[in-house]
Amino acid sequence: MSNNAINMCVRFYRNQKGITSLWRMLMLTGISGALETLPILFALPLIRGIYLNTPNVTIQGAQFSFKGYTAALLGLLLLRFALGSWSQFSNAKVRITLLDRINQIPRSEIEKPDRISLNQSVQSINFLFNGWAQFVPGLAFTLLGAYFSPVFGVVTLSILIPWIFVIRKIKKIQDEKHREVPKLDSELDRKNKKLWAVQRVSAAFWDSINKNLREFIVISTLILSLFLNHSLLGGVTNLSIVVVILYLRGMQQMYTGYIMSQQIVALKPSLSLMHKVSLS
Repeated sequence: MSNNAINMCVRFYRNQKGITSLWRMLMLTGISGALETLPILFALPLIRGIYLNTPNVTIQGAQFSFKGYTAALLGLLLLRFALGSWSQFSNAKVRITLLDRINQIPRSEIEKPDRISLNQSVQSINFLFNGWAQFVPGLAFTLLGAYFSPVFGVVTLSILIPWIFVIRKIKKIQDEKHREVPKLDSELDRKNKKLWAVQRVSAAFWDSINKNLREFIVISTLILSLFLNHSLLGGVTNLSIVVVILYLRGMQQMYTGYIMSQQIVALKPSLSLMHKVSLS
């Protein structure tokens, strides 16, 4: 079996009985994640039509009446509200159910470290579904943007590739800083009570760097790509605000999915011990 942390998280979930099946949760959270962005995309042509006082709403050359389009957008918003609420509630209900089962295990039957590992394994489920809800729609929106404007996509990807190496380097430093944090019960920590806090603060600094690079990388990449498209490739690409938003939201959501996957990786020691455990 794979020792990948995400696979361990999936196996831990599948081992649990009496909760929503994995495929249903993945479908629900994936659709909910897609609907997070769709209302924004479909609202833009309506806003543009209102601003320019045009008789119809236009999307990629297709025209729709204001009344029909507004009604459809309202329906989409209601669907987003319903599925988003259902998805979040279902995710929370699963975790609460499993945490309640852990709390009902007598203290005499499970040691404190194992109880903590179980709690962390349950927490990884939240990261799994949140990451899935972001990465899959993000990939779909990015590919859709590439379909409408492949040249712009190639330019954007060429700018993004160097950033991938920067992200990997930062992640490597982040992991090293976390490995340097001594355990609270270690001999080293007993000799130097301040060492844990110093090393933990250093690790937290790189955590914050890694998690907050998203907007800087995505926005700067798109701006540079738009500049190159305008100055060097004028007339070659077919760009619209909808296409730009597709790329923007796609990259944002994929990056968020990456962050969620790293949260699961951080819990791998607990998952390594608990992915075969069934709570009943």
